[in-house]
Amino acid sequence: MIAIFLLMLISIGSLKSKEIEETLDAAELIAYYGYPVERHYVTTDDGYTIEMQRIPYGRDDRSIDGCTKRPVVFFMHGLFASSYMYLFNLPSQSAAFVFADAGFDVWLGNIRGTEYGLNHTTFHPKEARFWNFTLYEHSHFDLRQQIEYALEKTNQKSLFYVGHSQGTTVMFARLAEADATWQSKIRIFFALGPTAGFLKPLMPFTLLGEGPLQQLIQFVLDGKFGILPVEVPKAISSIITNICQSRFFSPLCSAGLNAAGLETLGQVNTSRIPIIINYAIGLRATDEVYKPIIYRIYKEIKMKGC
Repeated sequence: MIAIFLLMLISIGSLKSKEIEETLDAAELIAYYGYPVERHYVTTDDGYTIEMQRIPYGRDDRSIDGCTKRPVVFFMHGLFASSYMYLFNLPSQSAAFVFADAGFDVWLGNIRGTEYGLNHTTFHPKEARFWNFTLYEHSHFDLRQQIEYALEKTNQKSLFYVGHSQGTTVMFARLAEADATWQSKIRIFFALGPTAGFLKPLMPFTLLGEGPLQQLIQFVLDGKFGILPVEVPKAISSIITNICQSRFFSPLCSAGLNAAGLETLGQVNTSRIPIIINYAIGLRATDEVYKPIIYRIYKEIKMKGC
C-alpha cells in the first residue's frame, strides 16, 4: 500500500514541469535575472574554501548621491540555509536584488558545510573530520575572513552587515571576540531574528540538558558512530517540489508555511513556494522587511558620509 502511495506521488511529481530557477545555483540565478554577478572564493586559515557571490551593482547601474563608491552590504544566512535565501523571491522582493537596485555593492556570504562550502585543502565531505567544527569556526574563520576579503576587494574600510538567525549569532560572537579595530569594520549590524541562546528552554529542548541524553548526544557528535550530515538527494527534493505544485497537495504545503507564521505575516510570495521548498528553509521576506534597513543606511550615509 505504501509503495503504491509513493508511486502515486512520484507520478504526480513527474507530470509537473520544473521552474528554471530550481536548476540554478545562486550565481546562476543572479545572472538569470539580468544582474551582474561575480563568484569569489575564500580559503580559511584552517583549510575550508567557501564561495561568496557578489552583485556589484543593480540592473539600472544606480549609485547613491555623494558616494564615489557603492557602500558594501554583506549578507549572512541562517541555520540550514545558504546565500540562496536572499534570492528566492522575485527581484523586486529578494533582499540581494533590492539592495543592488538601491545602489549598494552586495556580497552574499556562506559558511562551511553549506553547498557553497564543501571544499577543503585536506579533508573530504565524506570524512567525519570535515564536519568537526562549531559556531566558533563559523565566526572566527568563515565570517571574519569573508568580511576582510570583501573589504580588501572593494578597497573600503567598513561595511553594513545584515544577518538572519545564525547569521546574527556568528556576528555576535565575532564582535565579542574582536578588538576595536576589527569592530570598526562593521558600520551597522542589522540583526534579523537575532539568536544568542535560550532564555528559558521549552520541551523538548529541556531534555537536551539531561545527563544520559547529553552524553549520548555528545557521543554522536564526536563522530564515534561515523554519522555524517544527512543530505536529501536532489531527485527527492525535486519530487517534493513538484508534488507541492499539484492542485491536491499545494494547500498542504501552503498550510505548512502558514503554521510557521510566514504566510500570515505576508513574508512569503506563495507563487514561489515550489522554489522555496526545493532549497533549505530560511527567511524569504518581501521588500517591505528590507525597506527600513535601506532607509536607515541612507540616513547614516547622509549624516556621516559614504
